[in-house]
Amino acid sequence: MTATIAVPGARSLKDRRKVAVSVRDRLRSRFSVSCHEVHGDGPYHTVKLLITSGAADKFQLERLSDTIRSYLASMGAPLQQFDVETFALGEEPGWGEWLESEDDV
Repeated sequence: MTATIAVPGARSLKDRRKVAVSVRDRLRSRFSVSCHEVHGDGPYHTVKLLITSGAADKFQLERLSDTIRSYLASMGAPLQQFDVETFALGEEPGWGEWLESEDDV
C-alpha cells in the first residue's frame, strides 16, 4: 500500500518528517505493519508512505487496507492518494527464481 498524505502546514523538511514519523509509528503500533517514508526529497507539503503486511489470504489484506485508509482519514490526515497492490507468493516476476537460489545456499 502507498499513502500520500497532505501536510498543509509544513514549512520545512523538519515539519514534514515530524508528521511522517508520527503517522508511521501509529500505523506500526496499531496494525503491526511495516511502514516507511518514501520519496523523502519531495515537496514539504506531502508525505508518501509505503505500508506492507502479509496475511493468509487476499481478503484479509483488503480488509486491512480498508481499515488503514479509514484510520488515516479519522486521524484528520488528508489523503491525496491511497493505492493497494497485492500478490501471492510466487506471482511476482522473478520471485520464484529468488526462492530457488536461496535453497541452493
